[in-house]
Amino acid sequence: MSSFPLRFYPLKSFFEKLLLLTITFPHITLGLVPAETSPFPLLISLILILIHDKYDKNFIFINILLFFLWVITIPQGLNYLDGIEQLFVYMQNIFVAFYIFKYGLQTISERFCILLILFHLFSGIIWTLGFTFINDLLVLLSTERLGSEITRGQGSRFFSTEPSEAMGSIFFILLFYSLSRFRFSNWVVSITILLTAILSSSGTSLMLLTIFLLSFTIFYLKWFKALILFFVSFLIFQSLSPILENLEFNNRAFNLLKIISALEISEIFSFISLTSGWRFTLDFASYSSIFFLQPMYGIGTAGVNSLYALTSIGIDLNYFADFIYVDIQSLKPSSLFATIFLELGFIGLIFTIYFINRFRKDFYIMFSDNFSRLEKSIFCIAFFKLFFLMIVGTPASLATLFLAFYFIKEKGLAVN
Repeated sequence: MSSFPLRFYPLKSFFEKLLLLTITFPHITLGLVPAETSPFPLLISLILILIHDKYDKNFIFINILLFFLWVITIPQGLNYLDGIEQLFVYMQNIFVAFYIFKYGLQTISERFCILLILFHLFSGIIWTLGFTFINDLLVLLSTERLGSEITRGQGSRFFSTEPSEAMGSIFFILLFYSLSRFRFSNWVVSITILLTAILSSSGTSLMLLTIFLLSFTIFYLKWFKALILFFVSFLIFQSLSPILENLEFNNRAFNLLKIISALEISEIFSFISLTSGWRFTLDFASYSSIFFLQPMYGIGTAGVNSLYALTSIGIDLNYFADFIYVDIQSLKPSSLFATIFLELGFIGLIFTIYFINRFRKDFYIMFSDNFSRLEKSIFCIAFFKLFFLMIVGTPASLATLFLAFYFIKEKGLAVN
């Protein structure tokens, strides 16, 4: 009788396509879990790892450590279901990243990538034109909660939970398309990012687009010229404030730009913190939490520790509009590393330092001339989303970094 790996190896191409599909559109849950993100990337990456029948001792050690960090929460009285849910979130990120780092996505074709990218753009354009059947399909494939009304002048949600998540996972497939040197990659990447940001018209999309454009400008002009261009552009933008003030559009991104045009540079960070609600602030509080003794430690304790972390740094919870008319509930950070810090304290800090040190040479190479300016700008987006404003269960941001590591390893790249 043939073994499991040999029997299913011919299906590798099929499962790799499924993996890319579920990373690009991570909100298709089929109603299997009461969450915004699906467990399918974890399941599919596990199948692919078993198909290859090769196991890495570091990978096994990390999973044993994760299990131990969940087990220690049980004597502390944590609801074990909360711990299991968070355990699977970590595993999803790690399994997907491990598979991509070890094997890449060798069977994915240019045609398949184009089909996924076109579907992403089609879903956004159709919504903008007033047709909701794509969103109805997403709700059918996920949960009714995803059918909530879009407010505040936001645009299309594309095939995601809300407009602010429209750009959340598309960067991974765009980086893969570019690194694979498929046709017209610069145009495909640039047009997809610009259209997604414009059509989704959310504050998060506007922020990610700004980071992308600033990063690209820095890589193109170098730091000094880029900073001069930035300050000159900002001064010109501020001079347009009286004109923008007289214009009225029910558009979230435009209204945010109008407000920003009237702010000083020193006020922009506070404005971002205010408009993002509790999410940005909780991420910062999570990083500060290592200096305070939290109520609990271990995987799954973020919900218990979150409000304590906010109050520990002097945050008045009534400051957030989210809680004015509803009861304050336990929250979870909106980024992977913030969650690690909040749940594991100094162990989370040590893990982060180890991760950066382990791949420090790869990080240098990522921002060298071995990669294009567009690719390096996508890396900046991935870094930002790992530390701020990311749905933790979506594996695209961590997978983006490990896709770069894979290409560095396979091509034997070095710093020029």
